[in-house]
Amino acid sequence: SLHDAGRILNPALFDGQVRGGFAMAVGAALHERLVYAEDGGFVTGSLLDYALPTASMIPELEILHQETPSPVTPLGAKGAAEGTSMSTPVCIANAVADALGMAEVDLPLTPERVLEMVRRQGQ
Repeated sequence: SLHDAGRILNPALFDGQVRGGFAMAVGAALHERLVYAEDGGFVTGSLLDYALPTASMIPELEILHQETPSPVTPLGAKGAAEGTSMSTPVCIANAVADALGMAEVDLPLTPERVLEMVRRQGQ
């Protein structure tokens, strides 16, 4: 994963931010969903029923740095994790859509949802 965060002030903290953004993105792409009951009540309101990935579910990530200092910030720094957290779900969705020959897919791509898409493609 290549990131241009401007001037990187602390590489270890930067890498931690990128890994955290990636973990959030994997959760958004594969696990997390807001569920409401028929009466409008919130069903997934706690960690007991709102699926989040655990550390063991997050793939290893190779982080590459590209430093192009920002001309508009005092130290030349830019955001660190925003790119990863926004682009990763799109990349995962595009990979699944391409593999299944579909124009678009809906997130989260839970195993049940992907299996249903595979079955629909086979019909």
